[in-house]
Amino acid sequence: MKIQKRGLRAKNRAAMLLIVLFGVSILSFALSAISPIDPAEAYARRTNFLSVTPERIAEIRVQMGLDKPIHIQYMSWLRGVLKGDFGISLTSRKPVTADIAAYLPLTLKLSGLSLLLVAALSIPIAAVCAMRKNGVFDHITRGITIVGLSMPNFWLGFLLLLVFAVMLPVFKVVETGGGLRALFLPALALAIPIASSSIRIFRATILAEMNKDYVAFARARGLSERRVLWMHVLKNALPSMVTMLCQLFGYMLAGCAVLEKIFSLGGLGSYLVDAIIGRDLPAINGCVFVIALIFVAANTFADILNPLIAPRMAGGSVRV
Repeated sequence: MKIQKRGLRAKNRAAMLLIVLFGVSILSFALSAISPIDPAEAYARRTNFLSVTPERIAEIRVQMGLDKPIHIQYMSWLRGVLKGDFGISLTSRKPVTADIAAYLPLTLKLSGLSLLLVAALSIPIAAVCAMRKNGVFDHITRGITIVGLSMPNFWLGFLLLLVFAVMLPVFKVVETGGGLRALFLPALALAIPIASSSIRIFRATILAEMNKDYVAFARARGLSERRVLWMHVLKNALPSMVTMLCQLFGYMLAGCAVLEKIFSLGGLGSYLVDAIIGRDLPAINGCVFVIALIFVAANTFADILNPLIAPRMAGGSVRV
């Protein structure tokens, strides 16, 4: 019976993955269709600005397949995606698949490092705030998180560069190599606002767990508050935290774009921004599809990981 249920859940996850990706691809094409900027004209002006004529724009539109109805364009693009082909980038003149393969690793590293910083900051601080509810530490943390939530990550990126690359030259303004030194400041700028909100959410999650019956039972057994929190409450609260962190990973992929520009990093975010500015439809649709794929895969990973963290919770009970 359990094997059948797991198989059904796996099929449901796969079906939801396909539905979300299908919906994202349709939405991306629809937004491209209603945009007032003509990609054929943008391409013509970028490649040969001095000899742009209506006839030349119409010729390019035919070459790009933009003269066909939007549903025909979509079906043609979808057939290519199923073969692993996103088309040719109008900006780099290379296959979009090759461009994404070149730029995606750095963005994944940046998002992964930022996620680690969020988890390292959020979970311990939220646990201490919950254990010392309405205490001095809790009130100070509340004030700090409000300030952190008010900081846009692009402004925070400039501030970190000013402090740690100009005033205190611990880092360079432009780090090269894509190593930890190059990624730490942008990852920190991306992590601080997200960690500020995560602390408040995780604190509320832990406090909700502490009001459940199994906590009262654990206290009745003579366990200390510290042991109840760290050994039982936190473990049972982890599934919801893991789900949120996996969702944040997809959000970070999209949020990397501005920070990659600020810190001069050649990642997928910078590539997507350049594609949007240059009206590069194949690159835009390819990037949006890949980001959506990673976002859904991260959520699926959370669904798989949560029963392993707290198997009794997956069956409807909590572990004490």
